[in-house]
Amino acid sequence: MNNNTEKPIMMVCIASGQTMQNLLPALYLNPVKLSVICSENVKSTSSFEYLKRVIANITPNINVEKVNLSEESPNWEQVQTFANPCFKHFKDKYNEFRLILNITGGTKIMSASMLSSWQALGLEAFYCHTGKTVTLEWLNQHKSTEQSFKQQSPLLNIEHYLNAHGYELIDKNWKNNHRAKVKQALKNKEITHKLSNYAAKNSNEKNYFGKINTAAERKLNKNISPKEQQKPISGALKNDLLPLYQFLTKQQLLSYKEINNNGKTFVEHQFKDEATAKFLNGFWVEDYLTNILQELEQENIIAPECWASGIKIKIEGSKDEYAQNELDVAILSRNRLLIIECKSSHLENQDPINKLLMLKEKGGGLFGEAWILSAKNPKQEFVSRANVFKIKVFSMQAFTDIKQTLKAWVLGEKIQNSEETDQPLNAMQLALQKLQKQ
Repeated sequence: MNNNTEKPIMMVCIASGQTMQNLLPALYLNPVKLSVICSENVKSTSSFEYLKRVIANITPNINVEKVNLSEESPNWEQVQTFANPCFKHFKDKYNEFRLILNITGGTKIMSASMLSSWQALGLEAFYCHTGKTVTLEWLNQHKSTEQSFKQQSPLLNIEHYLNAHGYELIDKNWKNNHRAKVKQALKNKEITHKLSNYAAKNSNEKNYFGKINTAAERKLNKNISPKEQQKPISGALKNDLLPLYQFLTKQQLLSYKEINNNGKTFVEHQFKDEATAKFLNGFWVEDYLTNILQELEQENIIAPECWASGIKIKIEGSKDEYAQNELDVAILSRNRLLIIECKSSHLENQDPINKLLMLKEKGGGLFGEAWILSAKNPKQEFVSRANVFKIKVFSMQAFTDIKQTLKAWVLGEKIQNSEETDQPLNAMQLALQKLQKQ
């Protein structure tokens, strides 16, 4: 690594499907000019556009330009044919600059071939590692040295990260709206913590909140008559449910009555209003998690700009409503994104897994992670499928420890308490299992 830091920097990088390995070094080294080499590959071109826009949003000091490599998957000779004259031009034109090549992007052939051409001119190059810290491995013909950057404050916020991966936030006022949601969740803190305690205490029950969920869904269903909306739920209240119902009655959120009809017991539910029905049907899990994250923010474990709840996003530039999504909770730490889906029902189908898989792979980037926090114990098949796609599932028994679990993730420590199969099923086993049931 050259110790001459007085010269302005001109950086060259290679666009690829991953934007962070080009974005982070640019933000740390702050070059005057960033030249991005793009092949004809669609991912490469998209990555350049994402990179250019997010840098413009963060700092106006970096001039970003595109350099076209007119091949989609160039071989060694094609890269050399492009790189030799291009890099010599850079050296001649920017001889007053400190020229640096970032070889992290592109294919292995592109990176190696460009490194060969670059080093032949006696110029500096590095490879970017993004672990707990961002480390630049400076390369030369004899040995490599490492330079790590410790962040005093986050380089990126949630919006920057999502922009860098091709998403835009639908709500441009998301920061203020997020803070409003935090205040609302704080009002419900006693209730949500009590509900989480009931969930953890009764974690052996398959569907502890089942009656309330069913009654709330009927209340909210506009496609049925008012009489059907108020239809009692079959089955008497078990003893372990009475404290929950008594607590909700005391909080004036719910009134209930057991009735007998032809020797069968039913339970009538009367919610305070539709908002309360939504809250008890699962929104409380998101509020509970929001309160936990607010506590971690107050303890300086997580920065205010590095988490948000209930943010709506869409694929950049798309007008298709199916390209829109909502993130229940998103957390940014160690330059990687964690997306959490909060559930209290509807774990019978694979929709939560499919949604998170898509968001994790596109919006999360190379190191993106996804969790499901569920107030209902999922079936083993659901957990197995989630494990296949490296999605962690935290069910009722994990509620009391979720704060420590989140803290561990933010700090890069080992995660425990998630639902895992002893031997996760692979995709083929899941397909065969499904066929056997048909």
